[in-house]
Amino acid sequence: MKPSPYKLILDKCQLANELKEIFIQLCNEGIVQIKINRWINVNFCLPQKVHRRLIELSPLSPPITPANIHLCLKKLRPYHTFLLLIEMDHLLQSLPQDVSPSSVRLIRASNPLKNLLELSADADITLSQVFNIVAELVYWGKATIIFPLCESNHYMLHPSAPTA
Repeated sequence: MKPSPYKLILDKCQLANELKEIFIQLCNEGIVQIKINRWINVNFCLPQKVHRRLIELSPLSPPITPANIHLCLKKLRPYHTFLLLIEMDHLLQSLPQDVSPSSVRLIRASNPLKNLLELSADADITLSQVFNIVAELVYWGKATIIFPLCESNHYMLHPSAPTA
């Protein structure tokens, strides 16, 4: 019996293995961050897959499409803020090497108590840049838009939200 041509290719070709890894990452996570041939960065996101995974707590949620995300981001205002959905250190480590210093400054300055206008001043970035960076973080499922937290408000966790 002859071995599968796919197995032979995977045994001999690094590119074939990297393409297989890309396919697996897209199917499982919806995000690809890989270096082809240890040289070319490939970053890709299927936002509908990423955001579907983020809202698994609520099965009644409607499907999230890239168009829905863009529509939501058009309503972003200076009085909003963003909340990181992953640890800051993990996010900073996952950024490509050529990420803009402005993005790093904004991520480091992130604070759910401050609105985007205040974060813009803290990170020394124009408000339009802040909007673009936040939009990118939301699109990739790394952050969500919220109103700044306020001590006079009451907040509640979803009953099945992971707290550990």
